[in-house]
Amino acid sequence: MTLSNSIIDTTARLLVFTRTPVPGGVKTRLSSAIGDERTVAVHTGLLERTLEQARRSRIGDIELWCTPTTRHPVLADLRDRFSLALQMQAGADLGERMQSAMEQTLKTCRHALLIGSDCIDLSAADIDLALAKLVAGYDVVLGPAHDGGYYLIGLSRLQRQLFADIAWGTDRVLPVTRERAAQLELKLFELPVRRDLDRPEDLRYL
Repeated sequence: MTLSNSIIDTTARLLVFTRTPVPGGVKTRLSSAIGDERTVAVHTGLLERTLEQARRSRIGDIELWCTPTTRHPVLADLRDRFSLALQMQAGADLGERMQSAMEQTLKTCRHALLIGSDCIDLSAADIDLALAKLVAGYDVVLGPAHDGGYYLIGLSRLQRQLFADIAWGTDRVLPVTRERAAQLELKLFELPVRRDLDRPEDLRYL
């Protein structure tokens, strides 16, 4: 059930993580099967769908965090159409880049939620539920993905241990994150399991 959009939450910010849509620079496992140009088209379509769901959520402050560059006509078009800020990801790996973005956000916002751009069935209701649980006092919210990772993480206070020394891109991401949360005695809420699109066999769900 989607929360009412009549009240937009301005104490939270939603960070959408993505890669610049250039041939050979996105979803290399997928491009080996369908080619670079079609892969870019799939990537861009999923990014646009993600932003549509983000805009329907209660969170009024949305940023698009990009790597390796924000300078691309597709990103400029999305910035203008969705009225959002473009930010550069910074860090040696995905964990460092997520930690840096969350740390920067939580300096000025009460709640920070970070999502990827390749979740096939992410909905505005998922985002709203994640925000509601943070407001209710949960320390961390995770959106588990079928591949063993997660499509969303939400925090109200930075937890650096959730981003360090993790084998990103493997099926160990989610279980290790759960273990870290338990070790830190964090109150964890998990959203419904959703599916990311990363491999050729995932295309049947698109």
